[in-house]
Amino acid sequence: MRKFDGAVVSMAFRPDGQGLAVAAGSDVWLRAWGSQQDQGLTNLQGHSGGLMSVAYNPDGSRLALCGENDQVKLWDGRVGQTLRSLTGPAQGYAVVMFSKDGRRLLATDRNGTVHTWDVASGQPGPPLRVPNCRLIEAAFSPDNQRIATAGNDRTVRIWDTATTQVVLTCEGHESSVWGVRFSPNGGHLASGGSDGTVRLWDAKTGREMLTLRGHESHVQRVAFHPEGRLLASASTDETVRLWDVEAGREVATLRGHTGPVLSLSFSPDGRRLASAGSDGTLRLWDVATAQEALSLPDPGKIRGVTFSPDGRRLATASSDGTVKIWDGTPLLNP
Repeated sequence: MRKFDGAVVSMAFRPDGQGLAVAAGSDVWLRAWGSQQDQGLTNLQGHSGGLMSVAYNPDGSRLALCGENDQVKLWDGRVGQTLRSLTGPAQGYAVVMFSKDGRRLLATDRNGTVHTWDVASGQPGPPLRVPNCRLIEAAFSPDNQRIATAGNDRTVRIWDTATTQVVLTCEGHESSVWGVRFSPNGGHLASGGSDGTVRLWDAKTGREMLTLRGHESHVQRVAFHPEGRLLASASTDETVRLWDVEAGREVATLRGHTGPVLSLSFSPDGRRLASAGSDGTLRLWDVATAQEALSLPDPGKIRGVTFSPDGRRLATASSDGTVKIWDGTPLLNP
């Protein structure tokens, strides 16, 4: 794609797979494809301060971005026009995301608070506060009724989005929790932490169902397979592990990286798993055989990897400011 001024901190594919938003430094760039033709880069002007996160709503009509100032901006996701600035009490936001139905927008700040807004009206909802905690990640449940948060207080919390109250507290990790994800059907919640464990929780009761051990260092990310039975985890121990959450056992250890693994993404059809890390490689794994299908070099530390929703493209973001878009068709059909 190109090398940007400043590190790439966030990127998001448009839900139809026909565009990509990239946040780098204090700029947001859009790249779109129409009728298979590359329409080039568009720079979205009007944001001050360093950016931290970008996200599309489910139909791609809205793009949200947040950063180090006190505003979350909402843009027209297709033409790149500013629609609204959402203000709040925070002095800077870290992560922004839409609910699965696109009606609510969530942003976390660095002081342990989750902020929500109604997208149609721009009205803020009551904040969700976690005292004395630095929030690291948050995720909506598939039914939009709950939000899971994880942070440096060793605790995973599940919030009711209507009342903004904590309804479940999941305790068991012995140090910071870095990754949290709901299963596709919303029945389970997975978390990974600095204690090297992956834990599976009953999302209705908060009961710990499994403690999956095997990693020798911090677990950075967790990702469910689209069908929900398999769970992938990425670690600073240079491995990716696959777990069968129904049987409660490790299926495979994927070795090949020579540095911490920082990002994971399953292909939409579940046949491939992409992993990327500080060794500057993008690796594609065959999920059925747990074998490496492809390794692609990159000169920088790869901080993020994601498949487009249609599986036709794969994007990587590196610490040197480079974003690359790979043709996913031969990657999925070698």
